[in-house]
Amino acid sequence: MIAQAGGVVLRSRHASARVLLVRAKKDPQAWIFPKGHVEPGETARDAALRETREEAGVAGRVIDRLEAMRFDSGRGPVEVEYFLMEWTADVASHEQRERRWCTIEDASQLLSFDGAKALLADAVRRWNDHRSSRRP
Repeated sequence: MIAQAGGVVLRSRHASARVLLVRAKKDPQAWIFPKGHVEPGETARDAALRETREEAGVAGRVIDRLEAMRFDSGRGPVEVEYFLMEWTADVASHEQRERRWCTIEDASQLLSFDGAKALLADAVRRWNDHRSSRRP
């Protein structure tokens, strides 16, 4: 099993949340959540934060663990542990990957895979719960 980790990164300005998508490396027509390999000695959480910085130039804070996704990459089975993250800053990125901050509706349209759309729906539910629990 190939271990990967990724982030579903959200930010809010006023009332509407935006979610971060990046172009896939294998298929640049596809939009995905930032993700990548877990390095030896690295936790999935740390890998998700690192991959989000490297692929999208975004620093974030982990809010919650999301469902893992499993698929076959052609090189073997892959399991990606995803984390719900809150955007904290834009940072330098070495990868010249196109990124986009989308409305939830636009992101759902751009995501190619049903599993990613379900992951987004779960992340938005948890995001809304997190945001409402922070209000006095």
